[in-house]
Amino acid sequence: MTKQKTLQFTDSSVKRTGIQMLPRQLATMIFLILILMLMTACGFTKKEETAKPAERETEISEPLSEETSEEPEKDFQEESQEADKETEESPQKEESEETTEEAAPDSVRTVLFGSYEQDGDPSNGAEPIEWIVLKEEDGRMLLLSLHALDSLSYHEGLKDTTWEECLLRNILNETFYNTAFTAEEKEKILKVTNENPDSNGYFNTEYAIETYTKLDYTEEQIRENGALGGNATDDYVFCLSWEEVFPYLDSQILEGCTPTPYAIAQGAWNGNDETGAASRWWLRSPGGEQYQVLYMNEEGVLRYIAAGGSGISVRPAIWITE
Repeated sequence: MTKQKTLQFTDSSVKRTGIQMLPRQLATMIFLILILMLMTACGFTKKEETAKPAERETEISEPLSEETSEEPEKDFQEESQEADKETEESPQKEESEETTEEAAPDSVRTVLFGSYEQDGDPSNGAEPIEWIVLKEEDGRMLLLSLHALDSLSYHEGLKDTTWEECLLRNILNETFYNTAFTAEEKEKILKVTNENPDSNGYFNTEYAIETYTKLDYTEEQIRENGALGGNATDDYVFCLSWEEVFPYLDSQILEGCTPTPYAIAQGAWNGNDETGAASRWWLRSPGGEQYQVLYMNEEGVLRYIAAGGSGISVRPAIWITE
């Protein structure tokens, strides 16, 4: 009886449990459905939220693209304005350059007289020599060659010399004189008496003191320099003295003398700078010692070197009748 009751109890409890399971399963299913709905709802919301930043990025990127498109337009406008300014300014620059070029002949008068090999091609003959008119007086003109025509040593090595004794004087008054001028042209060339000043007068000028103090010489050392210029000479062709170039030191006449191709082929120093090729050329005045000679450098500044120095050009001078 006890077992039967137990079985009945169990039996009855099972029945009760089965009856009660239906509402519970239904509740569980409803619960799961709710969860799925919630998850679905959450997932849908998440997708919407994920989509929104993309839209924001698009919204943000659009102003950037507008700024990017505006900036080049702005730069282009600025460049266009600058280009317009340059266009407006450039004609003025060209006009000023043309004015300078047109003014040059008025400040530096040149003439053609004689001929000498200059282009380095002897087969086509000698070229006309162009001369700067340095001075006009009493129906005569002092001429200085526009270009450096040749490259020669002033004298031999380190030997003491003066203009009267140097080899260059003999070459200019013999070889050059007979080569460069016709018989008719020679009739116009004047034989002049040249004074040859000592160079201690030069080394005591303010110009020389200012020039050489920049090279770390003391004023006392500079003033102690100087050599004898020698006797006066009678010349058809000559180099200028330091006294003769002094009036032109502040002008561009003596600066940047261009050597001819022939002179370069003979060894002329050919410096290149912003103004173009420039040479160094002999004066007829001594330097600090008797074996030295003054020359004009490519910047229009007086220097001196041994008389046998190489690379110095020749820029002859003559007096002619007008």
